[in-house]
Amino acid sequence: MEDILTTASTLKYTGAIKKILEQELEKPSEEFVRFFASRIYGGRLTQSVLEQFRKIVKKAREQFINEKINDRL
Repeated sequence: MEDILTTASTLKYTGAIKKILEQELEKPSEEFVRFFASRIYGGRLTQSVLEQFRKIVKKAREQFINEKINDRL
């Protein structure tokens, strides 16, 4: 019974995480963009910097997915 509950819980959370990832990859939130920008940008994260990084995050996402698809082919 415990294994069934653990599996169900894992499936529930996995589905929720996949949905969040899908949303973030389609339209990155400010928090998502800020997550990456804060790790690679040394300056102050102004609104215009975040807008630049929003475009960079989208481009990086596209390249990442394309590379993963090409690797599998």
